[in-house]
Amino acid sequence: GDGPPRPAPRRGGCRGPAWWVRVGAQFPIVETRTGDPGLPHGGAAGSYDARMREAGEGRSLALWVLVGVLAVACAVGGIQVAQAHDARAREEARQARYDATLDAATAEATSFVNVSHQTAEADLARIAEGATGPLRDRYTEDVSTIVRSLRRDETATTGEVVWAGVVRVDDMNATVLVATDGTRADRRTQGEPEERDLRLRLRLVEVDGAWLTSEIEVVE
Repeated sequence: GDGPPRPAPRRGGCRGPAWWVRVGAQFPIVETRTGDPGLPHGGAAGSYDARMREAGEGRSLALWVLVGVLAVACAVGGIQVAQAHDARAREEARQARYDATLDAATAEATSFVNVSHQTAEADLARIAEGATGPLRDRYTEDVSTIVRSLRRDETATTGEVVWAGVVRVDDMNATVLVATDGTRADRRTQGEPEERDLRLRLRLVEVDGAWLTSEIEVVE
């Protein structure tokens, strides 16, 4: 007769040992691996780590080289800025001395060529105010003598500076040439003004921050 009933095959569930054996025979497993499957292992891992260390050291060296280059560039730039600032300061100081000596020489020459017997004391005091040394002494100590001479001859001079130029200037001394146009009247001209053009050389010295005239010389 019929044998005992056979159990129906199971659907789903766990596979039996025989099934895994068949699968293993069809798809042999070459190697098993643990950890991150994206990274090399074994001897390859050592080589990989060495290359990574070398790359890191190379980046560090490049970074330090860049820092050094930037530091040198900043230092050089700072020196150049300081030098430019010093040069500009020296030029500004030179120009300031130039302007100051021109102004002082122009003022003193203007006082020198504008003297009248009618206002002699005030005119001579104005000359002495911008002078120093022997020139100042002359227009302070010899005032009475000069005033008598001006009044005796009825002298009156006028003029203005039409040109001035610095010949030489340093921290303490300067020489300035000045040209003036003007007139002179006295007893000889019977009070009629005559043209008088003067060329003057003024020597100046720096005294307590001010430029004062130490000598006035008429030049041809």
